[in-house]
Amino acid sequence: MTNVIGQTAFNVAIGIMLAVAVSMAIARTWIRFLRFLRIHLDDYSLFLAVVTLIAGVGLLYANVSFLYQENKFIIGMGFEITSLPTHFVNNFAHNSNIQDAVVVMLTTSIFSVKFVFLFFFRQMADRIRPLLIWWWCVFGVLVVAAPVSVFVNFIGCPSTGVEILSESEPDGSF
Repeated sequence: MTNVIGQTAFNVAIGIMLAVAVSMAIARTWIRFLRFLRIHLDDYSLFLAVVTLIAGVGLLYANVSFLYQENKFIIGMGFEITSLPTHFVNNFAHNSNIQDAVVVMLTTSIFSVKFVFLFFFRQMADRIRPLLIWWWCVFGVLVVAAPVSVFVNFIGCPSTGVEILSESEPDGSF
């Protein structure tokens, strides 16, 4: 048997990290607004990061019991492939779509934070030409990498829901 963090501990840990992230983002935006009396481009990107993080964690919370059930199935702790509970198969399509949405939301959040740092350091890059060239190179890489990373799980497996089960290998593996 493998050591797996319990569902309650997982929920508490994710909730604490979400609270810390949101409160730090609010504090940072509030301090910058008081100092400059306006909202900058990196603040808008941070707002997008916070919104997508909250949405992704909310969807994760809604789906966490299924994730634990799916994990038990994958590592063979709960039941055999021949005796899948009917609610597992019925919920598979819905829950796999929620998992895809969680991945999209959290990846969007991560890349939004990357853009926050990039936009924040833009003023320093303006003063030094070689640094400005590197800034534009990093910006170009991020602009390409962000949409690819957000949609890579759809590129790798375009099927969703129960269709994934029918496309598995004959021995039941994926």
